[in-house]
Amino acid sequence: MPTQNVLLVGSHGNHKTGINYVLMEIAAALKDYHLSYASISGGRTQKHYLASKIPTYDAVGDPRRLLEVIANVRPDVVISFDDVWHLEAIEYARSKYPFYWVHYFLTEEAQLHPGKTVQQPDRTYKVDMRPTLDRCDALIPSTTHSEAVAKAWQLENIQPLLHPPVPVNTFSYSRKLRDNFRELHGYDSKDFVFVVVAKNFIRKNIPFVMECMFYLQREADKLPPGIIPKLFLHVPPLPMIASAGYDLAYLKSIYEILPKSIHISTEEEGKVFDDRDEEYLQAIYSGGDTLISLPYAEGIGYPVIEAMLCNMPVVVGHGGYPRRYAAELPEALKRNVLVKQSGHYIAPGMNQIWYQYSLQDALTAMASCIKTYHRKKRAEGNRDLVIDYFKPMLFAENWKTVVSNALKVVASGVKA
Repeated sequence: MPTQNVLLVGSHGNHKTGINYVLMEIAAALKDYHLSYASISGGRTQKHYLASKIPTYDAVGDPRRLLEVIANVRPDVVISFDDVWHLEAIEYARSKYPFYWVHYFLTEEAQLHPGKTVQQPDRTYKVDMRPTLDRCDALIPSTTHSEAVAKAWQLENIQPLLHPPVPVNTFSYSRKLRDNFRELHGYDSKDFVFVVVAKNFIRKNIPFVMECMFYLQREADKLPPGIIPKLFLHVPPLPMIASAGYDLAYLKSIYEILPKSIHISTEEEGKVFDDRDEEYLQAIYSGGDTLISLPYAEGIGYPVIEAMLCNMPVVVGHGGYPRRYAAELPEALKRNVLVKQSGHYIAPGMNQIWYQYSLQDALTAMASCIKTYHRKKRAEGNRDLVIDYFKPMLFAENWKTVVSNALKVVASGVKA
């Protein structure tokens, strides 16, 4: 059995989705190695969802902290998965200690510019992110957007794209959970429930969805007779960063016309978004009728993946994986609806295109889903589409191969 040391590096371990979920699955694939985990962004880890047997370290805030971790762990291979501008600590450690560096590359859009605006106490300035990625031994794109960025930046260490893991064993449709969910929240056969599952960030474009709901309520007479549109938001009621999200109660007061037509799950006593109750999420995807995901930009887009695994129809926008596998594949358009981008703007300080959508196009998409699925039908085949596209059975073997090849380079004595 292999005994080499592998260090996983990423964000804090407080969530079970996004970056943390991907790293959990990489850890599971590499369980035969000596694994450790270090966080370099997002604050201190309060709940670490990687297996408790894996030693974990907080190395946030100062590049020297990661160097201390690496001096202790002495990894042969470091695998990082985080935003490029968080990799400074790995660069610093690499200059002091030799290891083979694999970066699993994620971007939210293919139009990412290499210049990133950063701020120090004395001034604001722009840095070029390309040299950081050039210093990796292997750069593995995790999405088609990431691959496009790597090629546009003319990086020379690009490896074949490896799709991220998908929670195929966690999410599937359940009629029992559907019935429980609708009874719990007072939904009956007249209610057509649109669902949003997202963090409370500006990028998620939540006010736009609520505005769509506002006009859909006003035009209820154009919907199939007796159907009442409703919106279920599984979104933190307040943002983690005050200036980077929304007060959902305030938005609800603006956009709700019909009584009890907009429900915020996290208003319920004891229900906390970050707890990531997977059975509750499965109930949301089973109990709701259509998921809406219209972010300005998106990296992977796990709520769409999770919903489709439950054979839920989705309304998707331009950003991230959803557009690729749920919109560009012809068979996906038989069950799901793409809202094409109608314009864009450049997010301040990010040098990145964020896409906008036409209100009328989004309303047409929502009305189309009501017409197709208001008789309790599901989007049969969505689950198979996700499995066929991502091929989750190959994920573990692919990462074992990545590490095996890296260790061969280390064993050869060729300097990384």
